[in-house]
Amino acid sequence: MTMTLAFGQDDFVIVERVETERKEGETGLISSSLTDERSTKTTIRNLHNFPIDVKMLDRLPVANHEDIIVTMLPATTKPTVTDLDDQRGILSWSVNLAAGAQTVIDFGYRVSWPKAMMISGID
Repeated sequence: MTMTLAFGQDDFVIVERVETERKEGETGLISSSLTDERSTKTTIRNLHNFPIDVKMLDRLPVANHEDIIVTMLPATTKPTVTDLDDQRGILSWSVNLAAGAQTVIDFGYRVSWPKAMMISGID
C-alpha cells in the first residue's frame, strides 16, 4: 500500500489498513455469473495534541462493459466525494480528527460478470 503525506511522513498520524473480507464465487440459480467481493477497514489515528484534516483516497473498480456490474457494499462509509476531479472510480473521504482521536473508514465492493465472460484487472 502506498500513501502520500504532505511534507513527508508524519509519525504522529498512524494509518492501518486491513483486508477484512475477500470472497470469490458464483451466483444465480444455475451459476450464471461470477463475483469478486472485497472489503477493507482503514483506521486513522491522530497522535498530535491538535486537530488535523485528513483526506483518504481509494478506488472503486470501473466497468467498461455493460455486463460487468460494480456495486459498493452497504457497509461502506459514505465517501465525501465520488469521481474525484472527474476521475471515474476515485473516492475521497475527508475527516477532521480531534487531538488523540481516531476514525475508521470501511470500504467494500462487489464485481459480478457473466460466467462465460473472461475479464482482466481482478487480482
